[in-house]
Amino acid sequence: IKDQQIPFILDSGASCSIITAQLVPPRTVIDENDTIRIRGINGTTYALGSINARLCYENAMFTAKLYVVKGLPPNVPALLGTDFLKKYGVTLHFGRQIFIANSNQGKIEIPFNEPQVSLICVPARTELTTLITVNVKEPHVLLSQQIKPHVFIANTIVDPKDGKIPVKILNVSKKTVFLNEIKPKMEKLDNYDIVQLNDCKEIPNRTQQLLRELKLNHLSGNEKESIKKICLKYNDIFCLENDKLTVTKILTPSINVKDNTKPVYTKPYRLPHSQKSEIERQIKEMTKNGIIEEARSEWNSPMLLVPKKSCNDRKKWRMVIDYRKVNNALQDDRFELGNIEEIIDSLAGAKYFTHLDLSQGYYQCEIDPKSRPITAFSTASGQFQMTRLPMGLKISPATFSRLMTVAMSGLCMEKCLVYLDDIIVFGKSLEEHNKNLIDIFERLRGVNLKLNPGKCNFLQQELIYLGHFISEEGVRPDPSKIESVNNWPVPTTADEVKRFVAFANYYRKHIQDFSKICIPLNHLTRKGIPFEWSAECQQAFETLKTKFINPPVLDYPDFKQTFKLQTDASGYALGAVLSNQNGRPVAFASRALNKSEMNYGTIEKELLAVVWSIKHFRPYLFGRKFDLETDHRPLVYLFSMKEPSSRLTKFRLALEEYDFTINYIPGKSNVLADALSRITIKDLQELNNKIEQDILITTRSTARKANTNKDFNDESPGQQPSYGKSVELTFDEKNKIPEVKFCMLNNQLIIQPAKTLVQLRRIVVMLRNMCKNKNINELVIKNTDHGKQFYNMVYTNNMNKGMPIMRMIDPKVKHIENKTEQHLIINDFHVLPTAGHAGIKKTLKNIQRRYFWSSMTNDVTNFIKSCEACQKNKHIKPRNIPQIITTTANSAFSKIYLDLVGPLLPSNEGYVYILTTQCELTKFITATPIRNKSTEVVAKAFVENVLLNYGVPDEIATDRGTEFMSELFQHICELLQIKKLNSTAYHHQSIGALENSHKSLGNFLRIYAARQPGNWSSWIKFYQFAYNTTVHLETEKTPFELVFGKNCKLPSNLKDYETQTPIYNLEDYAKSLKYKIQITQREIQQRLIDAKENRIRKLNTKLKPMTYLPGQLILIKNEAKSKLNSIYDGPYPVLTDRGQNVEVRIKNRLDIIHKDRTKPF
Repeated sequence: IKDQQIPFILDSGASCSIITAQLVPPRTVIDENDTIRIRGINGTTYALGSINARLCYENAMFTAKLYVVKGLPPNVPALLGTDFLKKYGVTLHFGRQIFIANSNQGKIEIPFNEPQVSLICVPARTELTTLITVNVKEPHVLLSQQIKPHVFIANTIVDPKDGKIPVKILNVSKKTVFLNEIKPKMEKLDNYDIVQLNDCKEIPNRTQQLLRELKLNHLSGNEKESIKKICLKYNDIFCLENDKLTVTKILTPSINVKDNTKPVYTKPYRLPHSQKSEIERQIKEMTKNGIIEEARSEWNSPMLLVPKKSCNDRKKWRMVIDYRKVNNALQDDRFELGNIEEIIDSLAGAKYFTHLDLSQGYYQCEIDPKSRPITAFSTASGQFQMTRLPMGLKISPATFSRLMTVAMSGLCMEKCLVYLDDIIVFGKSLEEHNKNLIDIFERLRGVNLKLNPGKCNFLQQELIYLGHFISEEGVRPDPSKIESVNNWPVPTTADEVKRFVAFANYYRKHIQDFSKICIPLNHLTRKGIPFEWSAECQQAFETLKTKFINPPVLDYPDFKQTFKLQTDASGYALGAVLSNQNGRPVAFASRALNKSEMNYGTIEKELLAVVWSIKHFRPYLFGRKFDLETDHRPLVYLFSMKEPSSRLTKFRLALEEYDFTINYIPGKSNVLADALSRITIKDLQELNNKIEQDILITTRSTARKANTNKDFNDESPGQQPSYGKSVELTFDEKNKIPEVKFCMLNNQLIIQPAKTLVQLRRIVVMLRNMCKNKNINELVIKNTDHGKQFYNMVYTNNMNKGMPIMRMIDPKVKHIENKTEQHLIINDFHVLPTAGHAGIKKTLKNIQRRYFWSSMTNDVTNFIKSCEACQKNKHIKPRNIPQIITTTANSAFSKIYLDLVGPLLPSNEGYVYILTTQCELTKFITATPIRNKSTEVVAKAFVENVLLNYGVPDEIATDRGTEFMSELFQHICELLQIKKLNSTAYHHQSIGALENSHKSLGNFLRIYAARQPGNWSSWIKFYQFAYNTTVHLETEKTPFELVFGKNCKLPSNLKDYETQTPIYNLEDYAKSLKYKIQITQREIQQRLIDAKENRIRKLNTKLKPMTYLPGQLILIKNEAKSKLNSIYDGPYPVLTDRGQNVEVRIKNRLDIIHKDRTKPF
């Protein structure tokens, strides 16, 4: 067409001829009025118009109407349809691959080829993206290149799909280009560095962020540049802020439970309401990062928050799961580490050392999905389970050590050392070190393990590793191991000499000429000898210290044996000695107690010594079993305590990752740690291993104590505790008084308005102390400018802790001092019909809206407590009395419980009731349908179906139904010498076990008698058989087995049936915040709105909206059912969803039902 060669496709199935818009020659007139709809396999489109084109082949000429179409595939530039074929009488000859057409030159033969799928048409000055076929499967980088003159391919990353990749082609020439079988140049993607960018609006410069976090300032210019280059090349193995932590696939460990172990379910701790938002935030974040997932598990462990160290004033929390009970049910996982001597030998001659730290190493190890239910824990948001290796499980250290060994296999000992979560890269020169570092980084990339850049230390020339000080000069003992002994102060009393000699005597067999060396010191320990520290004593003292810290006394750690750790605490210091199994010391340690630690109790100091020493010797003890020896016997008991104090709980949880056995040794045998714990404070070097703050746990006992400060119950007259007084807080605007003054005349506290935070803190402390001394539990503040300012400043700056309740009141509230007037006000607001005998809380709040006096709370409480009408006509909260342990039968059917179920729907045989019995010991039940509950019928059924089958019991227990209290039943019991026990009136708990079995009976009959309700009596024997051949949860045996001494042979369809262990409901521990109840808002309307919003928000926290569509079928709860009726009726079609209600059609009538009574069918 106009000197432009174009390949046409000959299509006998097309009714018209078309051409792509890009191939239409410039200045060609397109008839836009001549347009048609074109339908093909890819859909339907409309032509832009038509052109009349002259087509030339050699000397032959044709004319054709071509419809112009936009967006044809690149391999279909133009098409000749049947309109062209008919016009020129075209004959197709497939054998010769020609077509014959009538042209202006007569008949002409034109050859054709099969359509080329790979043909690509690139119009002039056009860029297009299309698919091409390649022979690669893995991701590649498509290199930018010129494939034809003026035709280029762009640089692209491609991932082949079905042998095809997308390419971007640019034609900068003035002519259309046709391409066939493009073979572009490509390179593997593995040859390139990959930078993973977060999908966020502002993508940070990953390179700059990584360089900011790396610690390289101690390096020289050449060293720094070499490490920067390596780290930037492997920047993808560093986990930066906002990066999602990935997992490695080289090991998916499972958690093995001991044989015959039942799932361990521990109730959640009751945590402070103030921590609820933090828990929800961490749960949401961990779920988003894939660290935890929702669970429905029979296992459960409690969760709590512990404070983390923070560099700013903002408090940070770490979520901890208490796996102590779960750990007792797990099999031990032993993983032997390498020979320590071989490890140390491999470092010989090394000059450069790099310590690499994994980012949350445990969380990079995914655990087997089948083991995840064992890690389950509960929060207010539901139950969750770990998907990654959890901290706190005793198998975690060994499991992670195994993972690291597998990950670094082939590199250990030659290029790096791996011990637990530490990776040490070493080299004799900078070049060797960097080469080894690249190999390690390459391996970490291959196994998908991420590093924490802020905790990696590069190119160190000295290293403390496994108790050894390693440098280019060689290997020496860790100086910190001997610091406590090396700095031992010179004794100044005979007692201090005795303590040092006792310490030295422990190692006498390892010290040559020990007795000779100790002569001057032993002389000072004798009675009657004055203390004179001579040069001989100093020489002996220094000699022994030198012997302690050098072989053969100080030993290298033997990791093939079990370590022994001895700890002790004095009134002012802690001491510890780590020894091999042969008794020779590996390391010594001691530190002074800080001021707050000196106030700890004895057991807390001893436990502090244990926690500190274990953390101090962590490189030796973590991931290995060891023996802990203490001369404080209560520590042995501590680890079995159920409710230790919060500080003891914190200390104990700090040791959950360690595997040790705690042993008691007498004080005289613990001379090593005891001596180190009694070195003078001023001579001890204070270490930085401080224990974190106390854990805030609300136990049941502390919750009960806290409840005494809660608002009072509104409906409980006669049961209110005594309260402190309420006092008005006023402000001295003229500053004529001290900062805080108590006015006895009007029961007022007067304070100066606080101008600064310093003054406010001082006033709050004075207020707190004065209120405590004068038994003030409420401060009433009028809503003035000074009152609002003080109230807001106290709560904004979190100074309300320890303060009485502060309540804002309207300035118009009257202050009433006259006792008679006070009594009349209470009477009017409680007794009058307009008051309606409201409860304490409502009455108090109604009065507080208008009046105020200091003893109002006590006066209202005492008035309502003595109100006779309230006492007689109001419900009160029932009091729980202690339960007693009843006697237990010692043989089957010695004691039997009896009860009746019914009345039921009359059966076809006329039965209306069921007489049920249960053996107290074996839990064996009987169920007998009866026609009525007359004494004669009940007694006959009991004798014939129980006594004649299982013998006469010693005791029977029943409720106080007339059928059981009749003279006939009493006479039968006397005749058969049966002791009859009766429950108290309306207290069915006395036969609670039998009452509980009635639930199972009801469920059974509802299911099996559903289709024929009148046939329920025929199912009774089946229920009796099913219950008696099912394992009882209390006895863990079937009742049948306990009665008959063998397992019942079941029908084949029941043989392999396994009962399901019930899933226990979580304890609801949501608590209302005191200040939300006690703070009165300035405006009544706003207070009501806030209360409604708080209530709705709390109610809807866990609720999802339920919506129904017109025509949807629903079930409606049957409120007037008897025991055997279905719980729900329906299904019924929905007509309209009305929010909380739904309009339905029930048997040709319309009804509106609350959604609480409905559920989808």
